Amino acid sequence: LPPPLRRQALFSDGFMCMLRQRHPALRGGLTLRKYLALRHVVVAPFGAPGSIVDTELAKGGKQRRVALRVPHFLVAPLVVSESNLISTAPERLARRLADAHPIRLLPPPLALPSFTLSQVWHARLDSDPAHAWLRSVVADLASTL
Repeated sequence: LPPPLRRQALFSDGFMCMLRQRHPALRGGLTLRKYLALRHVVVAPFGAPGSIVDTELAKGGKQRRVALRVPHFLVAPLVVSESNLISTAPERLARRLADAHPIRLLPPPLALPSFTLSQVWHARLDSDPAHAWLRSVVADLASTL
């Protein structure tokens, strides 16, 4: 981050694949070959291609078939639950979404690095009492996840 910005790590997370219940790909497990053959829903908040998944696949000279880009992670399980598309999402979020949608979760068939979710603020807010309070509330809530 540029020098005037501060960062506080909140938690680390990995990834899970979301598929609809009774998806044909569930038979026999999710192999890399199946994963690459399936059509994917990709969360792209700004509409741009690329992600951690695409970067890791490219290292092995592989590419997934992106059928749809959606702007939010909350849209992906709706699409997945009503189609034969697959989506790869942060694990903590995917587990919560699986409680509310008819989807199944499987580990990705490739090694994906974990990532850290952080809160970021400008240094001028370091000693602002209200901002410091909000940061502490966010950090406390994140520590319970």
